[in-house]
Amino acid sequence: MDGIHEDLNRIKDKPYTQSKDHDGRPDFIVAKEAWEIYLKRNSSVIVDLMFGQFKSIVDCPKCQFESIQFDPFLICTLPIVNDNLKKIEVTYLKDHFYTTPLTICYDQSWGWKMSNVYEEVKKKIGLDPNDELIGYVTSYSVGEPIDPTESVSYIEEEHKYRQIYIRKKLPE
Repeated sequence: MDGIHEDLNRIKDKPYTQSKDHDGRPDFIVAKEAWEIYLKRNSSVIVDLMFGQFKSIVDCPKCQFESIQFDPFLICTLPIVNDNLKKIEVTYLKDHFYTTPLTICYDQSWGWKMSNVYEEVKKKIGLDPNDELIGYVTSYSVGEPIDPTESVSYIEEEHKYRQIYIRKKLPE
């Protein structure tokens, strides 16, 4: 968009401009002045429709001088909400005394199984990829082992407000 703006810029001879300090003046006056200075060098349909201003404040810790600037921007990044992105809270049990709480993020549309969660736990904890893990859903007592082919979405729906514990599978 910046390239299109440059191609469409109505200002051909760009004068030298210098921003002024706020000197205690109200923000709306300083912002209007900064915008007018910017428009002396930049005028296009892109500026008309898509540009805005950020207010930035910089404080000097030594002299307590405060600089307030209004800077033009073309792009303001915003996060895109992904309704399919979910988090599952699990606790890895190393032994009876050492636990590690983890948050595993996954895309619900991928059809994640508990085996996928186990793989993520192995990566985050730094376990051997060949280690077998087993998970339990508990509320007040030890639960039954979770089948690795069980859907994570199903587990979350069926076992709300319960904790998922994961540990290495004991040798048989």
